[in-house]
Amino acid sequence: MGRSAHKRSSGNRASARGRAGGAREIVGARRSHEPADGPAEANARARGHGPILVVEDNPEIREATSALLQADGHQVAEADNGAQALAMLRAGLEPCLIVLDLVMPVLDGYRFRDEQLRDERLATIPTIVCSATPDVYASAAAMRAAAAFQKGSADISRMLSVVNALC
Repeated sequence: MGRSAHKRSSGNRASARGRAGGAREIVGARRSHEPADGPAEANARARGHGPILVVEDNPEIREATSALLQADGHQVAEADNGAQALAMLRAGLEPCLIVLDLVMPVLDGYRFRDEQLRDERLATIPTIVCSATPDVYASAAAMRAAAAFQKGSADISRMLSVVNALC
């Protein structure tokens, strides 16, 4: 499946290390993209097999994030809250990465990530937190996210670099 295809659908302690432009990579915790099911399965998922799932309740931000990822050659699926994202994942969507907002109606990013980590099949999907919450870096570290970005101050090229490393 080519990266240019398009699909749209409506206990460890860790620390965060600062990066220029509002990005922080999470260190000190098992990264969600490290294999729980073996290196071959995790590597296959991390090399672009499947879309990037953008979970964001703000339609303008969701569409802009999706457009940015598509312009970079990625497939994208969209969910406007954590409940919709979980339903898509449990129905068989196999994304190579999840880009997750934290504050959303219905099921927020915190509860979504709890559910994701409880599900053996979903726990290995790398997740990037992208939120306007002031504690985005600490929250992402506690959630064992692969990276965190502060909305409004995120370095787009750095975000794409992280995305491309994971997908």
